[in-house]
Amino acid sequence: MARRTTNAEEIEHRPRPTTDEGYAKGISQAALDRIWDRIERNEASGQELIFAAKLGLPERERELELSSKQMKLVDAKVDALSTAKNTEIMYQEAIKAIKSYSGETEDEDV
Repeated sequence: MARRTTNAEEIEHRPRPTTDEGYAKGISQAALDRIWDRIERNEASGQELIFAAKLGLPERERELELSSKQMKLVDAKVDALSTAKNTEIMYQEAIKAIKSYSGETEDEDV
């Protein structure tokens, strides 16, 4: 099957992204645009058709929402662990300070 060539007028120029996220979104959008063009020309493969069909399904939207919530949960757990570690360090420092105020030394810890 011959590959279709595009002329300069058909190429849509997009501004260059400045962030990694922008590059990822740009690449995804370009890929989706190519798939859409292939679907319109009846040249899309079965995999491309199934992929495009799944994009609009409510299950896919729920999957994306669940994934987003899981990422937020992981971030919250990381923050909680970090806070717990900081709290532990603060308690240890407070105990040392109390012991030093009461006249105890670290050698007496047995």
